Amino acid sequence: MAAEAASGGGVVKHILLAKFKDEVTPERLDQLIRGYAALVNVVPSMKAFHWYISFSPTPASLAATIPCRILALLPYRWLLNGTPARGTDVSIENMHQGFTHVFESTFESTEGIKDYIEHPEHVKFANEFLAALEKTLIIDYKPTAVN
Repeated sequence: MAAEAASGGGVVKHILLAKFKDEVTPERLDQLIRGYAALVNVVPSMKAFHWYISFSPTPASLAATIPCRILALLPYRWLLNGTPARGTDVSIENMHQGFTHVFESTFESTEGIKDYIEHPEHVKFANEFLAALEKTLIIDYKPTAVN
């Protein structure tokens, strides 16, 4: 196991916390999230993609800000096979520091993240995505099981 960690092998999670600029429309946000999710189909080392909203909006607040056609997408995360699963924040601590979205990608290794960062489709998408953000935080880590 130590050799695997030293070599960069093993699953690695890539977490991106985002707060989008106020001028990003719900339609544009939908396009950006779909574009991010589509990377899992073109970057070989990217094994899965999930996304979450980091607040629990009320139906009234959603209806006021988001078109009905994306309401069904908001609390979903997109898996490698395209199967949606629920993923909304349930925290009662309210410590999100203004971040509104969490994006989680799974890679086969630290080398896989390097390949992802350098992949032409990611570079193209990242330039577009980052321009829509007010602030972001990115963390890469290897999950550790505790017995």
